[in-house]
Amino acid sequence: MTIDTSELCKIFDNFKRELKEEMEHIIRKEIHTLNIPAYIEGSNNRFKLLKSENRALKQTVNQQQKLIEQIRRQNNVVIFGMRESDENYDTLETGVIDLFNNVSQTKITRDNLNYIRRVGQKSTKIRPTIVSFTSNICKAMVLRNAFKLKGSKVYISEDYDKEAQEQRKELLAMQAKLKRAGQECKIRRNGLLINGKFWHVSEIVASEKYREGETAEDAENFAGELEKVKKRKRITGEEAKKSGSSTSNITDFFRPRTNSGSSTKSIKL
Repeated sequence: MTIDTSELCKIFDNFKRELKEEMEHIIRKEIHTLNIPAYIEGSNNRFKLLKSENRALKQTVNQQQKLIEQIRRQNNVVIFGMRESDENYDTLETGVIDLFNNVSQTKITRDNLNYIRRVGQKSTKIRPTIVSFTSNICKAMVLRNAFKLKGSKVYISEDYDKEAQEQRKELLAMQAKLKRAGQECKIRRNGLLINGKFWHVSEIVASEKYREGETAEDAENFAGELEKVKKRKRITGEEAKKSGSSTSNITDFFRPRTNSGSSTKSIKL
């Protein structure tokens, strides 16, 4: 029995057509039963969750990096203005120890030093010198006796990170302005001691738009600027009335903190 080729082709064509129709029917049925909005919403929720977790992870990493940086610098001081010549590590170490022992009268030996190095590329300017001690006690002794360098071009500061250095600039600018306004003001590690009250740098920077280069006339407007700050802090009507009657007390315009314990400050002579 012979099979006609044309007949066989028709059978195969019918089979393909039926198969295609069946597949299209199945696909349409699946698409119809598929809840696209719910799937999109679920995907968005998963994306938001991942985004939130990523943000929290970044914050944790930044906090850990800051902590590591603080630990790395906690036993360090920076010496500014120390004369620089054709020196190596040994001569630099000898010069630093001599400065501590004979000038600032702080007993420091090589055993108290972790490392010493100049900061930056050598140029015509005198580079700062970072001194790392083996303990925080040695660092505290050096800072405590740094006032004995008064009269020289050398002064000692703590080894601040970039963020802290920017804060120090803000604090120094604010301190100068407060003194021009007749206030008693001293710098602490992370804020100002104003008329016996401590104010954190975050409060001061957020409330005072001071920029270097302001004149004495700008300093006279200090009380008025703080009055605006007080209003932004949503004080009560009674407090606002009281502050409006007297602007001579700088502490009326800031919220005091309870953790105003003393801290070792940078000493510039």
